[in-house]
Amino acid sequence: MSLSSNGGSVAESKEVSSSQVSSNNNQVSDAVVEVVLKANQVLFEMMPDICHQEDLEIQMAQLIPIFIENLGSPKAVVRKSTHKCIGTYVKLTKKIEFVILHIIHTGLENSNSRTRQHSMLVIPALLSLKTTVMEKECAELKELIDAVLKRIKSDSSEIVSKTGKKLILELQKCYPNTFKA
Repeated sequence: MSLSSNGGSVAESKEVSSSQVSSNNNQVSDAVVEVVLKANQVLFEMMPDICHQEDLEIQMAQLIPIFIENLGSPKAVVRKSTHKCIGTYVKLTKKIEFVILHIIHTGLENSNSRTRQHSMLVIPALLSLKTTVMEKECAELKELIDAVLKRIKSDSSEIVSKTGKKLILELQKCYPNTFKA
């Protein structure tokens, strides 16, 4: 058995090092979560005041993909906070189609199965905020439905496929005219 410079065995030294690294990673992770939550809170509070600015759509174009990525966070509190921000933006904008496109391209095509699943889970709530989208012909909505059907058929994650099936059934139930040929 060899001893490290502090009198303990090398194995003990490695154990301490890996637990310290793990502890440091948790601290970093917790700090990142706190930053994300604070940023989401600031945006949530500011959006009603800045929603009438002409460049809100430009600013949000940079944030919506980040929000959708955050839907895949392992922390439920981050997902909930992010969903709240996306919902607030959808309420304030006329551009839900823009959010739908980002859900398709950033969320449903994401390599993280949790992001794919939670992107699907937010869709009914977002569509309920802008029911007029479902009442008219909308190319983005057709693209969304096609993307979800593709996920149901080919996703490697069973939970994503099941979530997609539930989403399609819910959309058919709530918006039957969308599915009429």
